[in-house]
Amino acid sequence: MRSGKLLLLPLLLSSLFLASCNQSNYQASSPLNGNWQIAGTAFFQPYPLLTLALVVSGNTVYGSGDVGVNCASGGAGLGGSLSVTGQIGSDGTFVLANSDAPADTIQVTIQGKVPAAGSKSWAGSFTITNLATSNLCTFDVSSDFVATAYPPLDGSYEGTLAGQNVGSGSGITAATQITQGAVTSFSRPSPLAPIYYIPLSAFITVSGSPCFTSGTSKPPTIDFLNSISGNSFQLSYTMNDGSTLLVSGWFTDSSESTLQLEVATVIGGQCQGASYSGTLTRQ
Repeated sequence: MRSGKLLLLPLLLSSLFLASCNQSNYQASSPLNGNWQIAGTAFFQPYPLLTLALVVSGNTVYGSGDVGVNCASGGAGLGGSLSVTGQIGSDGTFVLANSDAPADTIQVTIQGKVPAAGSKSWAGSFTITNLATSNLCTFDVSSDFVATAYPPLDGSYEGTLAGQNVGSGSGITAATQITQGAVTSFSRPSPLAPIYYIPLSAFITVSGSPCFTSGTSKPPTIDFLNSISGNSFQLSYTMNDGSTLLVSGWFTDSSESTLQLEVATVIGGQCQGASYSGTLTRQ
């Protein structure tokens, strides 16, 4: 989770779509499937922020992404990851909410209607309120919106990442090629339901590191690290020295021209624990 001024942790949720129905019920052609910008642009003021990746399975809509809101008292903002679910009615309308996670600091309700096939937008309204028992940051925000589809996160990005701790040196220069795949699922043994996610694949080259020069992501397995959810993403590169470079970040605008890497951490190898952050720009 990320917030410009204030960060509370109870909102940490799965960034995956946990389906409670059979895998065969997934509607691959549903116009709701994909990443959507509902409100805001990135993890910066002004709030509110609301971005969601949605998938339809049967008559159920599952969503995961990010939310941010200003405290009513001013001077602070609160944000984090979000998971919602809801049912599509016979008239195509639906209500998404995270009310089944009553401990979430930020409670979200979204009303909308399934758009026509091929549509890149859909209209609705949302309400963002604080957990009734939380008084550190209170808010009650409602608004109409027109959700717009994010394009697939495909492209080449380059930039310099600054070292964040001892052992990271002065930083590294990185270039990565990212490709977004179609919504897919991970089957689990019965009676566990499948998990839906939007996969990413990527290749990276690095200069300035004493340990590695390149790496490749693997298709998501049980960790689902190589995936995108709303405007945030996670990548796991297996580097050519045998270590793993774990990356989490978000794109800073709807054009996806800049990737903000919140953290890129080395796991294993001689550079174990090295950590970097910075921006990568589309080439």
